[in-house]
Order: sequence, then structure tokens, then C-alpha cells
Amino acid sequence: MKAKDFSRRDAIRWAGGAAMATTFLPFSGKFAAWSHPAEKPLATRLLGRTGREVTTFGLAGGNKIQWELPGDEAVQIVVKAIRAGMTYIETANNYFLSQEKMGKAFEILNLKPGLPGYDHSLRGRLFIATKTALRHANRRFVSRFRAMEDTARERGEDFSALSLEQMDTLWEEAKRGE
Repeated sequence: MKAKDFSRRDAIRWAGGAAMATTFLPFSGKFAAWSHPAEKPLATRLLGRTGREVTTFGLAGGNKIQWELPGDEAVQIVVKAIRAGMTYIETANNYFLSQEKMGKAFEILNLKPGLPGYDHSLRGRLFIATKTALRHANRRFVSRFRAMEDTARERGEDFSALSLEQMDTLWEEAKRGE
């Protein structure tokens, strides 16, 4: 193919293939990530003021872990990361399947308290960060919205008939009232 025959469509096709290769090659064949145990322990550092020592990089639940992958690929990623020595794991309730996949991985690794073979030592080394701000934000939103409706009702106004500007004003009043 001549350089001038290389279209934008060809470039997009090539870039997509390259992206797929860099995404999936680390998980296939002899180059598979974590295919062999780590020769040296992973680097660690103190986590803020917690006094806990964790690996300098962690496993984020917001990447491949949150998606429906073939078989138990997401679960195996978690299992392999922990077996490789990773101790910092983060997830969030808005990462969809992430927490479910981590739960299955924890079963495989005997990290669920109360079950036979529970590995207290390994679980004690893990630091699991769970983002929950969304829960608080949702509660705050619902609280403010109810306050807006109550204020409109107290003033004898039909909430559904209010203009956007009137709703904005009620929203600001609700925020100040917290």
C-alpha cells in the first residue's frame, strides 16, 4: 500500500488493532501478566496517615474488573493481583460489577470471614478503599429536592409548574438550609 493510499479509515482500523493488542497481549500466552510468581516483593509505602503499608500501585475496580468479561477473567485478575503481592485495592459502589467480582475472588482466596479456611493473615495485609461519596451525594440530593418540594407547597406553588429559575432559587435555599 502506498502512503497516499492510507486513508483515515485505515488509520482508525490500525489504531484500533494496536489498542486491542496492547490491551490483551499482556493477558495471553507466555507474556501473560502474573503468569509467574513475582521474583521480588512489590514496592510499598505508607498510606497517608493510616500507618498502613501498601503497594505503591494498586488494583482499581473501575477498570476491567467492573465489566462483564468472558468467563471469570475479571475474578482471575483480582486473584492474580493479590497472589502477586498487591495489597492496595479500591472499588466503589458505582463501579457496577466490581464489588461482585472482588467478592468472588475473595471466596477463591479464602478472604471471607466466617467461612472455612479463612486466611486472616492475607486479609490483614489488604487495604480495601471503597469510595462511598456517591451515597452521601445521593442522600443530599434527595434531601434538597424534598426541601424544594416542601417549600413550594408551603408557598402554595405547584412544583411541576415552576420555571427553571424558580427551581434554582429553591435549590439554593435548600442548600443554605442544611
